[in-house]
Amino acid sequence: IAIEASCPLPPVLKVLGECERKFPGTQFTLTGDTLWGALERLKSGEADLAISPWFEEDLEFESLPLTTATLTTVATPQFRAALGKERLELEDLTGSVQVVVRDSSRAPRTQSFGYLAEGRHWYVTDHLTKKEIILAGMGWGRLHGHLIGEELRSGRLVPLAIQNYPTTMEISIRIARMRGRSVGPVGATLWEDFQLFYRDQP
Repeated sequence: IAIEASCPLPPVLKVLGECERKFPGTQFTLTGDTLWGALERLKSGEADLAISPWFEEDLEFESLPLTTATLTTVATPQFRAALGKERLELEDLTGSVQVVVRDSSRAPRTQSFGYLAEGRHWYVTDHLTKKEIILAGMGWGRLHGHLIGEELRSGRLVPLAIQNYPTTMEISIRIARMRGRSVGPVGATLWEDFQLFYRDQP
């Protein structure tokens, strides 16, 4: 199973745990990917299921909605104060480091999703490293709400208000499999378990 590394894991692990109890002889392999990496693994046959942000519809996949994630543009209060004002223009950030998670797929897409091309960048391979760099006051960027809830409440991170750049962004998280590809009994049961679990969510 290929999982986008920022996706909330507790509900996924609950479904996997129940499936493991039904098929105790099955070995599960979970791989962490970023952006389109999980879906690429699914297309190539490296994974039977992918849990991924859903940026665009692709009829090669059959998918189920799992949850919605909210990303917030953040920095430390000291970082924001050093910029000299609370209401920023994009030009105010071109001299600052934007921390960016690289796409783990072998054929990265051209969509930017908030990437400020004119600025300076640090590229990382996972969201937790991105968070730690931002917490150290070394840059700014978007982070998932479930990763920074405590930091926002305590004030260690603050949202950045940037003109013509949304402070928050919502994305859909879906589980997907290849349409028409045959799967074994474990894969079929796991798909059904995800359907039942998320159908019962409020």
